[in-house]
Amino acid sequence: MIAQTNKPTLVQWEELSFVIMDAPNNSNLHLYLKELKKYNVTELVRACEVTYGREGVEAAGIRVHEMEFPDGEPPDAEILVRSSVRHDEKKCAGRSSKSAMMKSRHLASWNTEFKCELSKDHNAIVGRVLARMRCEISSKHQEDLANAVVGAIELLLIRIKKQVLKGNAIPAATRTNSQGCPVIHTPIFWPPLRMKPSVSFVFLFVVAAAIQLVCASNIRRYHWRVTQFPAAYDGVTRLVYGINNRPGHESPIEITLGDTIEVHVVNALQEPTCIHWHGMKQYGTPQYDGTSGITQCSIKPGRSMVYRFKPSEAGTFWWHGHDDTQYTEGLRGPLIVHDPKNHQSQSQSRPRVDEEYTVQMADWYHNGGLVWDTVLINDRGRFNCSELSEPVASLPCTDVQPLTRFKFQHGKRYLLRLINVAAHAAFEFSIDEHEFRVVAADGNPVQPSATINSLIINVAQRYEIIVDAHRPNKCGSDTDRFWMRATSLFNPPWTPPLNPPPSGFNPNGLAIVEYGNQQQYHLEPTSSPWDDAAKVTIPEFGFKPLQAPELVADPERHIVSFTMTTTEENPAFLAYISIDGSAQESFVMPPRPTLFEIASGLPTSKLPTSSNALAIKLGRQIEVVLINRSNSGQHPFHLHGHAVWVLGSGTMPSADSVPEGLNLVDPMLRDVYTVPPCPVNSSSGECDGVGFLVLRFNTDNPGVWMLHCHINQHLELGLAMLIVEGESELQRRGLRPFKQAITETCSGLY
Repeated sequence: MIAQTNKPTLVQWEELSFVIMDAPNNSNLHLYLKELKKYNVTELVRACEVTYGREGVEAAGIRVHEMEFPDGEPPDAEILVRSSVRHDEKKCAGRSSKSAMMKSRHLASWNTEFKCELSKDHNAIVGRVLARMRCEISSKHQEDLANAVVGAIELLLIRIKKQVLKGNAIPAATRTNSQGCPVIHTPIFWPPLRMKPSVSFVFLFVVAAAIQLVCASNIRRYHWRVTQFPAAYDGVTRLVYGINNRPGHESPIEITLGDTIEVHVVNALQEPTCIHWHGMKQYGTPQYDGTSGITQCSIKPGRSMVYRFKPSEAGTFWWHGHDDTQYTEGLRGPLIVHDPKNHQSQSQSRPRVDEEYTVQMADWYHNGGLVWDTVLINDRGRFNCSELSEPVASLPCTDVQPLTRFKFQHGKRYLLRLINVAAHAAFEFSIDEHEFRVVAADGNPVQPSATINSLIINVAQRYEIIVDAHRPNKCGSDTDRFWMRATSLFNPPWTPPLNPPPSGFNPNGLAIVEYGNQQQYHLEPTSSPWDDAAKVTIPEFGFKPLQAPELVADPERHIVSFTMTTTEENPAFLAYISIDGSAQESFVMPPRPTLFEIASGLPTSKLPTSSNALAIKLGRQIEVVLINRSNSGQHPFHLHGHAVWVLGSGTMPSADSVPEGLNLVDPMLRDVYTVPPCPVNSSSGECDGVGFLVLRFNTDNPGVWMLHCHINQHLELGLAMLIVEGESELQRRGLRPFKQAITETCSGLY
């Protein structure tokens, strides 16, 4: 019997269990690891269903890649099972015993596809291939694997003893549980203390138990390399940011509520990066909020970081880069948390649906600038190539650009998850001749709305809508296709009046809703948009929550006013914030992560004034009045770490006025909320009052959270501040909870 150990760490089996490494010193473990080279790994993956383009075998913690080699490699190179992150292709180049197989020119041209099952021929050569793929496996990982093997054996022996005491044999079966994880039993009888199991039997149990451990923990792992590559999303070829050389929308995170998300991010760029998980509260894990300079150091080129957190609510969220303009240029994608209850029965907020789609809308820029060139739906759009002008006139361009298609079937009900991932543009969403109901806003369920046909979605906002599919006119093949529209909103209040659209500006993003079984991609809709007189919509804060909040009569109140202007001290056009009457400051990203500085003992009062930091205590209800003193257009604000109740918004005569008409009964819960611009004097063009928005939230989440305008250009200009929540609690805990994040990205600073 193996000696008792501490509770084993649940290791990343897609990285470790199939990587053959030097065995630890423990002689028993050496035998078990030796057996791993021989074991038929089909048992581990055959129960998983494959979804091409997704983590098809991730439920079992396994990644199996089948690759084709352009120059015809030996048969034993046809199958590779490897780590998606820890294996650095460039570093591994030339280390293999078959150096030709590992040359970078081959790595760039492999065609990769997930397979759920390995053939018998493949099984025979897995061990030999893996033995050559040991790059980037640290001694720490070897130790973790040893602990996991020990723990798996101990757990399995306990299970077997219980089975035998009950007089039951372990049945022979392989099936999947409700999470899609394989449930593996082994067909043997094993009376305790009467026979010594062979090493192969023990390891068979080890593998089975390890899979069950991984599945029971519901850890959903993703392996990302942040990359830059050429793409023509709207027909104009330019460098874009993405994941594993794929567009962001093709790298969704999709889990079930209760799962833990673990994303291994390698920065393959020539610049720093980080990933923010928009809408995730990060209770207990503020270090994984993904905000460079605030909750982490940037991930430097060639370095990596593991984000690990557990969502607290189901809903539609998204992820995006939070360094420079990377998300503007493609580093963004969906983050979907399914509620298992919605799959079991019809609920108050979610009628049963047959299928669902994610609709990701974005503005798209060819060469920066304040105004976008095109609108994309799921990273596809169209630009008139004849309108290309300097400095991008020489870029490759094609007018024949396919659009995203959504397959509908008459009589079915569809859930569409709408996400505005734009840097600046708000959109009006509609589907020609189709109506829908709203059931959630920013991931928060609402009472199903009345039927509408138009919906405005501001930057970073999300809606979940239900569409009943039907053919309004069954005559003629063209009526089987309808335009889905994301029309960008231009001019006040959405954009400043000083922004003229560029030459060739196309405000309309298009996709195709298609009925029928035949996909005829050369055919496009001839449908017409809804007439203005026929449009029916609901305003941003016009939806009803499922449950009214408990609002206190006397909250802690703070006034945050902002403007965008030049000053005598600084002629640059910047954003400035004043908190509770303090001198206005333009936000500057701190040189060291504020979260770690506070946890190290630095009081909020000692932070640079350009941090625009506000300290608030735990256990309070906070009311913030955001006041817009400029005519620079509307501002969609977002507070990390919280969804807030929006009590009201509008305009008022001055910043000293008291907001009126607030909803203190059933305000909406949102994580992005539009602060309107000031009313403008038609004669002078100057502000004739202020715009305002009143929000509330409970302080129950210790951390350092950024409150900022989500228009990326405005954030770059300094329209941001910090909420230091629970300073004393953060200092009591110290840096220990953040040790891993500090080690990965801030080495040498703490």
